[in-house]
Amino acid sequence: MSMNVGSADRYVRGAAGIALMVYGGFVRVDVLGFVLAAVGMVLLATAIASSCPIYTLLGLNTCGRKHPH
Repeated sequence: MSMNVGSADRYVRGAAGIALMVYGGFVRVDVLGFVLAAVGMVLLATAIASSCPIYTLLGLNTCGRKHPH
């Protein structure tokens, strides 16, 4: 997978992912909480990997490189 998530995008995704996992896992303990926690995990994973499959499909790139590797 190529890098297509920039630094600022990574920080926002990471913070949002952690917040959703905490809220969904500890505050809202129901089906919606589970869904929110799962979305948070995906956001955190894409932040750690610096790659987003949806960005690839849409041809988006926030990492500042013209040709990501």
